[in-house]
Amino acid sequence: MILAFLVSSNAREAIVPFLVVWSACAVGLVAQLRVIAAIPRLNLGSSTTVDVHRKLVDFYERHALMATLVQSMTGPLLFVTGTMLFFLWKYAGFPQFDHQDFMVFGSGTLLSFALSFFPLRGISQRQRRYITANLSELEGEELDADRISAHRSGSNRLFLMLLILVLSGLAVLFYFIIGRS
Repeated sequence: MILAFLVSSNAREAIVPFLVVWSACAVGLVAQLRVIAAIPRLNLGSSTTVDVHRKLVDFYERHALMATLVQSMTGPLLFVTGTMLFFLWKYAGFPQFDHQDFMVFGSGTLLSFALSFFPLRGISQRQRRYITANLSELEGEELDADRISAHRSGSNRLFLMLLILVLSGLAVLFYFIIGRS
């Protein structure tokens, strides 16, 4: 795909925004590898539950934002790749880009990042609150059955919303693939 992009007749005008996003994704990959290396190595045979939760809380406090930022780069990567494939399919190359095209492309890239970042940040904060609450309960040695059932119902609701979004996305994808043929 990149080779087709580079041999396109109008690639010089479009290569800068594509390379900016791809290089940001490459930097994100390196950052993701660093975050993965920072995940606490848990020896569950010798660690207590309280120690495991303390390590997880510490990990979330130090690395949650970076992990969320890096995971959010998936949205722009998919947007850029999809745009490239659309141009190759529709125009058999890349059309001339003017200033409005760059603004639309940049806005779409930022929007795809925002649509990835804010839900992932919410999920990360929810996980942090849940682990912190578990740690405080373990240290206090009291369990809250209502909070556990509320977490389960919240998880079920979140799963249902995610399933609806995935199915809607697949329906739109199939509409454009089958409907345009």
